[in-house]
Amino acid sequence: MAVRSIGRILAAVGLVVAGLAGAVGPASAVTPPVCQVTDVYAIAGASNGAAGTIYRVLEIVNHSAHACRLSGTPVSRPGTFNSTTMVFKTVGPASQPRHMTGRGVAVTIASHAKASVVLAVTQAANYQPSACVPKPVNAVQVTFAVSGQHVRLIYKVGSTKVCTKFSSTGIEGIALGITAP
Repeated sequence: MAVRSIGRILAAVGLVVAGLAGAVGPASAVTPPVCQVTDVYAIAGASNGAAGTIYRVLEIVNHSAHACRLSGTPVSRPGTFNSTTMVFKTVGPASQPRHMTGRGVAVTIASHAKASVVLAVTQAANYQPSACVPKPVNAVQVTFAVSGQHVRLIYKVGSTKVCTKFSSTGIEGIALGITAP
């Protein structure tokens, strides 16, 4: 699967905003608009690792002059990203969402405030090659999808290998503020 979109490379942190629409939140008297590509960008936050799994906080920053909203537990997919052609190709299966209390609900991100998700990438070296079938990747695509609208962020992970027979990534739902990995 290839995702083609125009985005901007945030070289300093190795992230790309590959496309953004938005997600729906609960109804209220005044519901802020869904975040658009011009409203938000992503940066790499704190990371931690143990037993062959790397955890990374992805911070979503609203740099617009107005509040906007996102919601859900995104799906993560390892793959390869070509920053020249802006094409992402999936390698192996998508993640299973990690449902955690207080995460993944609709959030309103105030102007110049942050929300975050925690991404986990398990290294293929943890498994027997015959059970894993390792392949190299350089990025993970994180996608929020609600009612046909999408937020796609591509996080450059450097050169690593993931399993293709089962998911090598996991992700938690969005939360306001910055969480620890």
